[in-house]
Amino acid sequence: MDYIAESLLQMIGETKLKSYLEKFFVIFIQLRKLFTFNDKVFSNFKIYFDDSSIHLICLDSSIQFQNILGLKPRCILLASGTLTPFENMEKQLKYSFDLKFASVPDLTSWRKRFNVIKMDSLYKFNDNKKICLNFKTRSDTEIIRGFFNFLLELIQGVPQGILIFLPSYALLEEYKEFINRDPVLASKIGREKKIFFEKNFKSFHPQFESYKIACKARGGIFFVVFAGKFSEGVDFKDELARLVIILGIPFSNIHDFKIQAKKAYLVEQFSKSPKSFNSKDNQLNHLQFQDWYNYEAMLQVNQAVGRVKRNDNDFGLAILIDS
Repeated sequence: MDYIAESLLQMIGETKLKSYLEKFFVIFIQLRKLFTFNDKVFSNFKIYFDDSSIHLICLDSSIQFQNILGLKPRCILLASGTLTPFENMEKQLKYSFDLKFASVPDLTSWRKRFNVIKMDSLYKFNDNKKICLNFKTRSDTEIIRGFFNFLLELIQGVPQGILIFLPSYALLEEYKEFINRDPVLASKIGREKKIFFEKNFKSFHPQFESYKIACKARGGIFFVVFAGKFSEGVDFKDELARLVIILGIPFSNIHDFKIQAKKAYLVEQFSKSPKSFNSKDNQLNHLQFQDWYNYEAMLQVNQAVGRVKRNDNDFGLAILIDS
């Protein structure tokens, strides 16, 4: 494989062709040398091109973990706030852990400061019709209108900051355009709280600082995106998030090449040997695509809801809207 790649690279060089293809072979060869992949490992990767980039996708997240196991450590300790459900994580790493522990808060005290409401309708704002915010329906103008009217009534009783999570930047722009086309509704909401829409820029600090200032004054509403700049790591403590609204579930585009590659890989692995790995007498089923697909989306939901409760004295509400 290396010989073929180097031969092609030499041929491209001789023709003085400067293209993404040449860059691809340079990257390809360097990866082979750097990681010393054998063919079996390299087959767990997919390479694809878009208009301006070359992407290398790892389809098997257990590869690096298996390398760690190969070092025969006496103990491996994994620590994270998002390891649960453990079964899913074990399937991805293809390893069964002897000891699993999740710290559960004192629910009695938490319920006094943190509450979650699940809604499948906006009630009177959409005639009590159930809402399913999938790719076909989430841009429905009536749903967007109903949501803003619902928000207008909701903010009367919510102090300080409100975070609203949307599945994509494209949908965020639709909500932004809708409220800009309705100055009367925008004015009514604006009198209560200042509205912000996440900008898809590298630097987010100026916008975050403006939002914090608004929250300390009359309050702010921040429309942000799942897996965006504000969904993980940014600390929306205390007055910065008294309410988080989850609009829909951020399922990845099923037609995206990366998702299709992962699907094909998991289906193939499952069909080959549904119970192919065994550790410490615990047999684990291969991860199925639908389980992985749902898990990845709900992980983002959990991260977003987690913006509400950042310390022991923090309090707030989370509303999940989707049937």
